[in-house]
Amino acid sequence: MKINLKDLEKFKTSGKYQQYVYEASKTKTKDPFLPRFKKIEYSIGDYRAIDRYTGGENFAGENVIFYKEIPVFVANYFGYIIDKKFNIKTMYDFLSKALAAGHGKVLFRGLDGFSEKGFKYINKIKGDLEFAKGTEEIHFKGKKIYELFYHAGIIIDSRSQWDWNL
Repeated sequence: MKINLKDLEKFKTSGKYQQYVYEASKTKTKDPFLPRFKKIEYSIGDYRAIDRYTGGENFAGENVIFYKEIPVFVANYFGYIIDKKFNIKTMYDFLSKALAAGHGKVLFRGLDGFSEKGFKYINKIKGDLEFAKGTEEIHFKGKKIYELFYHAGIIIDSRSQWDWNL
């Protein structure tokens, strides 16, 4: 199946999708298949996304988008708090605001350059929807306190002769 990139991009950057992500993050559940992982799931029309992650100061996760129950896009990420003395809740509260500031404006993560109360969010992306990689940083009063690495891309499965109904 060939995915319509414009439709996928519209789904990823739509304010409705971003609002689902934000609202769903308030109702995370335990992942039944991966111990100590949390899961956020959201759907709009024929699209469904599942985000799974684990950890705290150091964490990892993935986001998979399905179209009509076929996986068409995936993003993996790993991040960590550099300054372990820094208040983790304060940092994650700022990160949530930076991610929300990117709603409808960027394909991946948050709005580069977003700042508030001594915090600055930096998001450097190389690539596009078909394949991208990037880094995300948070600085507080000029000092880097957090870093995340991500890569993402379209899933192509031309081997339709395989039986995926196992």
